Amino acid sequence: MQLRLRVLAVLSTSIILVAFGLAQAQTPGSGAVTISGSEQGPIYPCGNASCPTYDSGQITITVNGFNAIANYSHTGGQKTSQQLANSLGTKLNTTTSPVTAVVANTKITLTSKLPGALSNYPLSTLVTHSSLFAHASFAAAPSGPSLTGGSGGPAPVGTVVRQESNNTSLCSSSSDPGGISRTAQPSSTALIAIPMTARRKLWCQPPRPGTFQTSASSN
Repeated sequence: MQLRLRVLAVLSTSIILVAFGLAQAQTPGSGAVTISGSEQGPIYPCGNASCPTYDSGQITITVNGFNAIANYSHTGGQKTSQQLANSLGTKLNTTTSPVTAVVANTKITLTSKLPGALSNYPLSTLVTHSSLFAHASFAAAPSGPSLTGGSGGPAPVGTVVRQESNNTSLCSSSSDPGGISRTAQPSSTALIAIPMTARRKLWCQPPRPGTFQTSASSN
């Protein structure tokens, strides 16, 4: 079979983008952060029992640019891993957060509010501590550098369609409505689907002079 393409004129080109990707089933991204450790102290930097000092700092969970922060200190009341997990879970459940959070013991499970492959948001943690201590009292271990499992969404596929002008009505061909020549040029960009009735309305227009025309035949 031989395919012959004849280019008659390239003075101007009218391009219609037709998307044929169907929406796929969507699932949200998810992940977890586990809080562990216990408050350090007291130490006595003054050299006697008159200055008991405990570690203090904060834990930050960042998901898709949103920060949930919980401070820990001996006097502030949040000094156990359970208390810190509960505090962080509450802040991750605010309306501006991109995720919902469920706390079980000291593990915080995160689920993106929006489904789809783009919901595998970046995930990171940061823990600070007092300079009087060699390391932080607590650790916040993420399940990975990002949420996982988010999938689905509109299929980013489409076809570039060039409108023909062939000295006849663009609706003259029953096998190719409107004399449209479909070129095999997939697009990697998600396109907006044009309903069949709208496409037929676009096709059934008077021919425009000087447009790009292709034709194909097989032997």
